[in-house]
Amino acid sequence: MRKTIFSIGISVIFLYLAVRNVPWLEAKESLFGANYLWMIPAMLIIAISFILRAIRWQYLLGSEKKISVKSLFSVIMIGFMMNNVVPARIGDVARAFLLGKKEGVSRSLSFGTIVLERIFDGIALIIFFCIGLFFFPMPSWARGVGIMSLTIFGLGILSLIILKAKREVAVNLLIKASALVSKKVSERMGYILHKFIGGLESLGRPDHTFLILFWSVISWLLFGFEFHLLFLSFGISNLPLYAPYFVMAIVSLGTLIPSAPGYIGVFQAFCIAGLAFFGIEKGLALSYSVAVHIAQYIPVTIIGLFFLAKEGVSFSSLLKQKNEVRA
Repeated sequence: MRKTIFSIGISVIFLYLAVRNVPWLEAKESLFGANYLWMIPAMLIIAISFILRAIRWQYLLGSEKKISVKSLFSVIMIGFMMNNVVPARIGDVARAFLLGKKEGVSRSLSFGTIVLERIFDGIALIIFFCIGLFFFPMPSWARGVGIMSLTIFGLGILSLIILKAKREVAVNLLIKASALVSKKVSERMGYILHKFIGGLESLGRPDHTFLILFWSVISWLLFGFEFHLLFLSFGISNLPLYAPYFVMAIVSLGTLIPSAPGYIGVFQAFCIAGLAFFGIEKGLALSYSVAVHIAQYIPVTIIGLFFLAKEGVSFSSLLKQKNEVRA
């Protein structure tokens, strides 16, 4: 409950920052004057980008088990739908639970691949962000954020590589430490960590690592193209080619901050901040941020709910996984 209240509080703060000093007449004119036919291909692009994520997940799972893209796609959409409607990113835990239930894959191993997926997402986004920094003069704080983010995600990858290389050492250390509490607990924790590290198998194969990064970049390219299509919707032109991808990178990195379901407030604030780099007025930027957010939220939520019903999984059963990542 405390985490939920904290997340909602963060969203309220960022929503205030997003709407503060907005010229509401300009925002209204922009919102009602946009050509929303561009929303149709934008939503389609978002759906396709998640298919590419499913392809990437195959490589993340490595040789553990060959799972169809269709099966992985349904699990991904349910997970991201959960993130849209429930706080605390429970969708990531739900994905590990669902994959274990559907395909018999260890939930700890599955969760390991999801952690790795998030790090590769971060690296791909930093690539887009750094391209923008290279071509566009940014204040020193923006460059600092880019360097710090790249360092954090780079250290994350390095830590996982070391963890994979020293699997037995890490497992034995955890078993010994947790044995101080309970021998039964220590054995369980050791087993879970062993399986979790199994989810990092792809890091030991350079070809898989390259393909994971490749599909990460391609899927985010599609996400950025959605931002471009909505530029057309709002008549935003004369911006450099990389502008929508730079804004996308800022927004996506911003949504890593804990927030209310669907990243409300945080999404708008960071989108407005990204557009400000290109001189877009706040009224237009706010209206644009709302449209882009809706174009992402609607298809993900609807497709996720569809697969949830198709899989015959209850919403309550997924909510129960919040504090469980069992093998």
